[in-house]
Amino acid sequence: MAESTIFGLNTGLDTADIIDKLVALERKPIDLQESKRAIEDEKLTTFQDLKSRLKTFKSVLTTLNTSSRFIETQGEFSNNSASDNNEVVGIETTSQATSGTFSLTVNQLARETKIISEGFESKTSTLPKGTLRITVGSSVKEITIDSSNNTLDGLRLAINNSGANVQASFLNDGSSDKPVKLLISGTKTGTDNAVTVELVQSLVGGGDQSVVDFTETQAALNAGLVVDGVSVTKSDNVITDVINGATLTLKSAGSGTITLSSDQEAIQEKIFDSWTPTTTSCCFSTSNWPWIPTPLKRGPCSATSPSRTSSRPCAAPSAAG
Repeated sequence: MAESTIFGLNTGLDTADIIDKLVALERKPIDLQESKRAIEDEKLTTFQDLKSRLKTFKSVLTTLNTSSRFIETQGEFSNNSASDNNEVVGIETTSQATSGTFSLTVNQLARETKIISEGFESKTSTLPKGTLRITVGSSVKEITIDSSNNTLDGLRLAINNSGANVQASFLNDGSSDKPVKLLISGTKTGTDNAVTVELVQSLVGGGDQSVVDFTETQAALNAGLVVDGVSVTKSDNVITDVINGATLTLKSAGSGTITLSSDQEAIQEKIFDSWTPTTTSCCFSTSNWPWIPTPLKRGPCSATSPSRTSSRPCAAPSAAG
């Protein structure tokens, strides 16, 4: 009798496994290309990150190349009398300031005008109609006071909304008769910003008549000081153009010595701030490139702190060093 054989069915071979391996073999070039693409993507991402870090590094180097980067001056004031504890002046400095000492005498501070009105029973008390005239320095503003705003509060709002350098608020002096008054203050100091306020009515025959009494309680004054024997007058207590690179804020009358000197701690702090991005870029360039041969990675990441003689890889210097 003749025998018939069907190959693969009764031979005992694992045909499914053979097929899977053949398919895997066919995919090997594809897997290889995908692996290469993943590596290239990683390289691209790394280079983009490195580019950003190098830009930061370049910016730091540019800053370090500027002499003003390491110029930092501090200012101090000492009273002539050791028993005098009043604060005469505040001092702020810029990189334009140079070390030196200056004698300072503050004779008076700059002041703004203060004016008080006559008393009224309440904030809603009715005022005569007329013209509110506000004078600040050489500038004059006139506001009509009519039935829409002829109360004490209406007068306050008219002053505050005038656009002039003045501010009005209520003051209650506690008296039993007409305790509410209007306190008016200039918002700028100095005689050039002196303020006057009046509410007037025009007379039939000509001229103006004041219908509300205003009294000046503080006159505008300029600041008066003497620096190294030179008299100086300023309209403000904040003075920026007497000592180069220093801003003086006058706080009280008194005399003493201004000392400008190098701020060593601030300069050291700037150096430490500059060191961090430098070492960060260095370490990144050697630790984030796994495809670079090991011999090429040696050396660059050993960063020496400017305050130490030893090397510490990838570390910013300690401020205590």
